[in-house]
Amino acid sequence: CGDDGVKISYDYLVLATGITTNHFGIPGAAEFTMSMYTRAEALRVRDTIFGSMEIIAGRSDPNSGGFTVLVAGGGATGVEMAGQLAELKQEALPSTYPELNPAQVHVILVEMAPYLLAPFDDSLRKYALAELVKRGVDVRLNTAISEVHADSVDFKGGDSVPVDLVIWAAGVSGNPALREWGIPIGRGGRVEVNSDLRVLGEENIFAIGDVSLTVDTPLPQLAQPAIQTGKFAAKQIARLHRGAPTEKFEYHNKGTMATIGRGDAVLQTPFGLKLKGVVAWLGWIGLHIVYILGGRNRLQTLLSLTSRYILPRRSNTIVGDVMETPKLRAGAVDRR
Repeated sequence: CGDDGVKISYDYLVLATGITTNHFGIPGAAEFTMSMYTRAEALRVRDTIFGSMEIIAGRSDPNSGGFTVLVAGGGATGVEMAGQLAELKQEALPSTYPELNPAQVHVILVEMAPYLLAPFDDSLRKYALAELVKRGVDVRLNTAISEVHADSVDFKGGDSVPVDLVIWAAGVSGNPALREWGIPIGRGGRVEVNSDLRVLGEENIFAIGDVSLTVDTPLPQLAQPAIQTGKFAAKQIARLHRGAPTEKFEYHNKGTMATIGRGDAVLQTPFGLKLKGVVAWLGWIGLHIVYILGGRNRLQTLLSLTSRYILPRRSNTIVGDVMETPKLRAGAVDRR
């Protein structure tokens, strides 16, 4: 039954509600941070950053204060975000806002573990760390956040750092609405399923993608499992419809990758292949194009990526409405 009270009957139901941000109960995290898990969230982050730059550039002395972005979480999302922010600082700001000193913009990446990119080989972790540091990112490992304020972040141990924007990439959880549906919910707010991806105790309800939690071997919350579980569930529904038994889902790991910046990425496969730098980055681009639906969409994406990464570097000026209007704080910008 939907919010409008309309009831829809079904023969089979597939739960693909995806995930939402997991703030782990850290005080202030939900109120004073932004996430990057939806298009709307990404646009909000982008417009907050550029809106802040507009405000700072309009000061009588644009370099009288700084602008600090803290990225929480050293997984693939956090590493990619920190790398993109460093790239924006080094390339877009000098041409779009020549009155600003790029050195006044600070990017901090915080990870509570002693390494970045947990699923990767240690050599690729170290490479990613070195590349981020080379790009000017302040990487802080073994650092756990205890509380987030409107203009600062506190760490366990007593340290604190002033910030203007916190991007939360520290973890995800299943959609909270699922808890109201009377289905079994496991770790991370995910729906518990059998080996055939049917919800525990249900005969005609499947859960796929990030929201699915297999009891025996939990799947990583990545694009590959989402694609594979979606196709698998469709096949099982067809089997059930013709009276055939369901099959056991088997995940085929085709590799893991993360971008660091222009011409730089890390990639590893379950067969022992480890790539880094330009070769891994080209693999990342190629894979994204392959999985886009429709030839026209693939061509448009290829042209966009060519313009963005391969042609001579240029400013990517943002034109349009500023969705998030930040307020100035002492010496910088307050995003409240």
